[in-house]
Amino acid sequence: MSGGDSPVKRESSLSADVDNDRPDVLSAAELAEGDVGTRAMITGAKALRRSPSKDTAYAVALKKALTKDRHQTRSGKGRGAPKKRGAGGKGVWGKLGDELGVDAFTTDIHDPNYDSDGQDEYRLKSVRPEITEDQYKQFLEEMFHEYFEHGDTIEVIESIKELKLNDKLLQKTVQVLINLALDRKATVRELSSVLISDMYGSLLSQDVISKSFAGILSDLPDLTIDAPEAPTVVGQFMARAVADDCLPPKFVSSFKGAVESSEAMVALEKAEVLLSLKHGIVRLDNVWGVGGGIRPVKTLMKKMVLLLKEYLSSGDVKEAIRCLLDLEVPHFHHELVYEVGNQLLLWLELYF
Repeated sequence: MSGGDSPVKRESSLSADVDNDRPDVLSAAELAEGDVGTRAMITGAKALRRSPSKDTAYAVALKKALTKDRHQTRSGKGRGAPKKRGAGGKGVWGKLGDELGVDAFTTDIHDPNYDSDGQDEYRLKSVRPEITEDQYKQFLEEMFHEYFEHGDTIEVIESIKELKLNDKLLQKTVQVLINLALDRKATVRELSSVLISDMYGSLLSQDVISKSFAGILSDLPDLTIDAPEAPTVVGQFMARAVADDCLPPKFVSSFKGAVESSEAMVALEKAEVLLSLKHGIVRLDNVWGVGGGIRPVKTLMKKMVLLLKEYLSSGDVKEAIRCLLDLEVPHFHHELVYEVGNQLLLWLELYF
């Protein structure tokens, strides 16, 4: 070909320059022995050749790329060794033997490295988070509603004991109980008085109960808004508590003249009247009356007979129904039907 050497001659010239003139450049034989990636780079270099001088430059650059240490920095500095001796990088646990230098101290008795001799200066203590006043009130309301259904005082006392409360929070126990019983029937009030009596000594001290009633007296103006009979009912609760030895006998007299609200004065006067009655302490056991299933069967039978006689004489159906509901003994209503049958038989014998 005219105008220059042929490609065959240029390739021969490149091979001669690499083999003879530049011993630091890879020979054609060395390049031929490379891997697939190397042969691809050679093919690319051949495609870009334009002159013998450029061919030599490409060959030199190719040798440098093939012989460069991949661990060496771009600036050429450094030892070229693997970083951190092969122990670095994300998700790597370290070199072999690094686990021997780890501190084996542990406080878990189930850990194989646990050493009981080194535990003297460590003491583990369980800490119970303190309950707030609002949380305790909510807990009491839910528990007392259940108590009014089952009447088990031991269960209530044990549930409160588990909380390990201080006296300040325990004062709210009687207050919440009486507040719930203010607008309830006599049966619930009787259950409340029984619970206060059972909590005294086993859970509440006399001082705590006294402070609870003092708090109720101060709250009476607000309680009267929702329960107009609250002063009278609180006075009955105080008198019953004195009769059960939950309050000291001087409690009522110590507050007379020391309160400002008229509602508190009414409550104290009611308690004083009940305590001053002849055999008042004994009678206060029935301050709420004997209600519901607590009544003896003979008493309930007499109540049913009396109710029927009053109805026969007056003919007032609504009053008879009201008296029947006030007895709070739906399980004993069959006795009223029985007495009606008896009265009917007596009437037939007399007139027929």
